[in-house]
Amino acid sequence: MSLIRLCIVLLCAVLAACSGGNKRIVKAPEVPINTHPVPVLTAAQQTAFQNAVAAVAAQQYSEAEAAFRNLLAEQPRLAGAYVNLALIARARGDSAAMPALLDKALEMNPQNIDALELHAHLAQTEGRFSQAEQYLLQAASIAPDAARVHYSLGVLYELYLQEYERAISHYEQYVELSDEEDTNTVQRWIKLLERKI
Repeated sequence: MSLIRLCIVLLCAVLAACSGGNKRIVKAPEVPINTHPVPVLTAAQQTAFQNAVAAVAAQQYSEAEAAFRNLLAEQPRLAGAYVNLALIARARGDSAAMPALLDKALEMNPQNIDALELHAHLAQTEGRFSQAEQYLLQAASIAPDAARVHYSLGVLYELYLQEYERAISHYEQYVELSDEEDTNTVQRWIKLLERKI
């Protein structure tokens, strides 16, 4: 067999292997049941929570952290406080503190979409793409109408897992569910991806 013919055979084998890679079987995660009672906040605690969220938005992280920790002293099952503490940790560049906070939020409320999305984002930035996928699929099974979850899945499948059919499916769901201005851009992405499959 000539060298050219051997190269062609090897190239065909590589292309065949690559084209079959997108048929990976993904098991849909089970929707967890929240067995913990949802904390009932007093009017003062609700105000304190909203003020702490506003402090995070204003990048007043020390003030916000103190407020969330005070709320947790009174309401230790408040999953949203743990999620916000994880956001503060991320803003400070302390990604090592995030998993424990997000795990605690999910322990208090296994259906907390924000905690699942943050876990997925952290896993994705650390190159743990399969784990990011599982967090996002779990979020999508809990909240199938959450446009941002479908957007994140689309990005993950397109850019990191190169599973273009799945990316298209989630981008299409994002376009259908979203009222954001970027839906025209996402529709263009869909057309570009359709040329790749």
